[in-house]
Amino acid sequence: MKTLKDPMVILSNVAKSNHGETPKTIRAAARVEFNIAPDTYAEAFFNDWFDRNFARVAVRVDRRSGSVVAVVSKAPAATAAPRTAPQRATPEERKRREEERDAAVQRFYREGVLNMKLGNGKRVFECTGRELRTFGGWLFDIAKGLRDNEVLGNRMSHEEAQRVFERHHANKSKVA
Repeated sequence: MKTLKDPMVILSNVAKSNHGETPKTIRAAARVEFNIAPDTYAEAFFNDWFDRNFARVAVRVDRRSGSVVAVVSKAPAATAAPRTAPQRATPEERKRREEERDAAVQRFYREGVLNMKLGNGKRVFECTGRELRTFGGWLFDIAKGLRDNEVLGNRMSHEEAQRVFERHHANKSKVA
């Protein structure tokens, strides 16, 4: 009885042996290695499999020449350690994470909340009332005093915006 090799190992070996070739050439070499006849249903299945798994072999293609310049197999090792369930965080770990989060918020305050870049590509102080209301959260609170076409930077200082930000997050933490 013949033992079958792992297809990912075969693909990795073909890619390594064809180092410097284009992905199209590697596909053709793999097709020969797998003994796939052209213009058959098997070739269609092979092409689909190749497209999904060639990236798992971690191939780096040179942009100028289009040839493969590095191959590192990402195929799972047969002797890989079994996965274990994640452990619950200890009280000390939770406290450390909370302190890190608080430090990040403090950094955010120092940098100024109005300089934060939003999803529309503008900084908070460049946005109009309508734009801020679409983002919701504390930005909605800041936009309450603005007309739709009024720009926040013309109406509110950094200190005022930070007070609204702190007030919003203080109320939110009391609820939680």
